[in-house]
Amino acid sequence: MEPTLFSERTGSSDGMALELAWKRLLEKDPVGVCEGSLASHDGSARQYTLEVLGKGHLVDLEGRKVLGPDGKEAAPPLPILALHYLAATSPLPLAGELISFRELEGGELYYAAYEGRAIRPLRERFGADPPLLLKAGESVHAKPFRLGHASLEIPFFPRIPVFVVVWAGDDEVPSSANILYDSTIRQQMHTEDVAVAASLVASRLRKAV
Repeated sequence: MEPTLFSERTGSSDGMALELAWKRLLEKDPVGVCEGSLASHDGSARQYTLEVLGKGHLVDLEGRKVLGPDGKEAAPPLPILALHYLAATSPLPLAGELISFRELEGGELYYAAYEGRAIRPLRERFGADPPLLLKAGESVHAKPFRLGHASLEIPFFPRIPVFVVVWAGDDEVPSSANILYDSTIRQQMHTEDVAVAASLVASRLRKAV
């Protein structure tokens, strides 16, 4: 049986994972958290402000909630990704070397699920019309990139850029897509979190146009 991503599982384990993520963040020194994540911290309100896909989100330590820019509670799995990022990210400069999901630890093991939830939806939506990807990128504050027939650099978190690339097909070669990452992601995010972030990116882009 193929391994599944945590966003595909149900049951008490997800609640336990979220509780553990809050516990780990609450144990961290806010100065170190902000240095590592490039978030800001309001000590009196006990809140972090974190940019997610180019928009400010509040991480409320008192209420244990992650609030989107509209003030509403963010839907899963974004909260646990944000908590993991805040608690674990370090002030590591980007390397400028792009890698694929397969090059991450365990990437081959997760690839079938990853491809189905992240790569295939992008290929099916944008492969026949790559310029449409650039329009969709406006919804996530993306910048055009230099690869493929159309590509975007998307600021998922401040230290986690995500690069979406689409190639148009022709009579002989089918269209294709990929998602690339700066090689420092190996130190900044768990492979499973990377997979879930990629599926969120694909979903946001598809819904944008």
